[in-house]
Amino acid sequence: MKKVLSGAFLALILIITSVPTYAAKPNIQIKVGGNTVASDVNPEIKNNRTMVPLRVISENLGATVNWSDSQVTLTKNDMRVCSSNLSNQSNTCC
Repeated sequence: MKKVLSGAFLALILIITSVPTYAAKPNIQIKVGGNTVASDVNPEIKNNRTMVPLRVISENLGATVNWSDSQVTLTKNDMRVCSSNLSNQSNTCC
């Protein structure tokens, strides 16, 4: 009987301590120039990196964003940046 109670107590402790960890989701806000920016896509943390929507950040910094198939082009004043592989590489457009 003592082993059963010890096992039940241990299981209860494990459940209680894991619930707050699972339930805790960070409330991430996007701020540009000190102002909170609303977005239709919520920022999220993946592999210890915060993922934010490119369009929302770029447009709030004054850039124009154009998508064509899998290529994105950011334009601001005389600067233009293109990327066809969004995972790691970006290059300057001609």
